[in-house]
Amino acid sequence: MTRLNLPQTCLLDLSGELGQNARKQLHEHIAKYPAALLEYEVLRGNYDLLRSLPKAEISDERQKFLAGQIKQGIHRKLRENERKIVATKRWRIVYHALAGASALAACLVVYASVNYMIDQVNKERQQAIANAKDHVRDYLDTGSANLTDYAYNNMADQIQSAADGQAALSTQGVSGRAMQKLQDDLDDSLPPGAANEPGSL
Repeated sequence: MTRLNLPQTCLLDLSGELGQNARKQLHEHIAKYPAALLEYEVLRGNYDLLRSLPKAEISDERQKFLAGQIKQGIHRKLRENERKIVATKRWRIVYHALAGASALAACLVVYASVNYMIDQVNKERQQAIANAKDHVRDYLDTGSANLTDYAYNNMADQIQSAADGQAALSTQGVSGRAMQKLQDDLDDSLPPGAANEPGSL
């Protein structure tokens, strides 16, 4: 239900269109507030003045013309409202599409970043294994068979085990042939007859 303000309520009362309960509330209000009573009296004077004016005679043609103009104005306003509603829906669809595209782009960026980080970690691991292999080979090339050789041979075994475990992962990028070559290189780096000595591989 529409809530009326004081001037509207007063005009409805003066024209006799106000309900009994609303009329009672209005007169209680204007009796309580002098400013409301003054506004009511001003509106009463204006209403009486308008009623005293002679009524304009409108021909049937003029009435039909005015009715047609009113209908056209109403239809024009309805079409404008429909266009606004369609435009609002279209912009909502575009907004949701852009939001989805932005989310997809963000996911792709995160995915690429994670893959890059994994690739970097794998490269660092491979480089560390290669450095350890070179380090072990340097010590084994001295031809001495002592506790140090045993320790480095043991280290070579651990490197080989780690490399074998990584070969099963596709992200490591180390093939079984490469690991076999690493083992062969370690075997070749031992001095002749060192494989039969205690502490050798």
